[in-house]
Amino acid sequence: SEWVPRNEQRWPLLVPEEVAHWNRWSLAENQEEGVLLLVPGTVIRGSGFWLNCSSPGAHSIRWFKDEQEFYRYPPTSTTANLSVPGVPVRSDLSDQGNVYVEQSDLDTEGTYTCKVKLSSFETRISEKRLQVYVLPEKAPEIQDLQSAYKLGGAINASCLSGPSRPAAIVTWHVDGLKVDAVERRQIPTGHGTFYLLARILLVAKPNYATDNRTLHLRCLAQVGSEYTDSSERLVEILHPQAWAGLYGSSSWVIESHWTSMLLAVILAATRL
Repeated sequence: SEWVPRNEQRWPLLVPEEVAHWNRWSLAENQEEGVLLLVPGTVIRGSGFWLNCSSPGAHSIRWFKDEQEFYRYPPTSTTANLSVPGVPVRSDLSDQGNVYVEQSDLDTEGTYTCKVKLSSFETRISEKRLQVYVLPEKAPEIQDLQSAYKLGGAINASCLSGPSRPAAIVTWHVDGLKVDAVERRQIPTGHGTFYLLARILLVAKPNYATDNRTLHLRCLAQVGSEYTDSSERLVEILHPQAWAGLYGSSSWVIESHWTSMLLAVILAATRL
């Protein structure tokens, strides 16, 4: 049977402590209008969530997403015709201003508005924006990283995270220290999600490593507070003599090529 985060009894407005273990909720209270609104700030695509709205003396409550009505209490003859993409309401669980949306997708994202009509025919309104997150299905992937580098050579590597929504925040760390000089590029998938490519270009020099030391590189990807994952690699930094003895002249040519590219980039930047 399908699991839902509440039983089916009718209940009053939820308090934040009761729902904190489902979603990252935020409370929007309009003191002037006297409406208490509880809407999750973010939901993970595919998950269900509650919307809660109350006001003293409420005669009727209507819910809107981006100005399109999807729920009203008490129900009327036209209630069955209320349908908004991305907001599939479980009417058997919903009651008064408490609405359960059983599944979320990218269409769910938007501004949710609660309109409360009092017995005096006064209308009170409060709204809150909801974001839909899509989390990466795997750890970030380190690309183009060699197993060893010659001292003074170029470390040129990339880290790819995603797809996700929003794009992940990707950082590089070398021996536990964050790398500031990172080139980042956001790549849309065409389906509302994004890849994030983060590239580093470093010189393997004594302040990164000493004689024949192993270098620890880590790529860290984060999407809000809902997702954190990383990938790590170890590389060796070798003196030219050790490098030549292990990899020969052909590898030397490759490293010299990367070093020349790095120097060209640095020189070009200094001329700007």
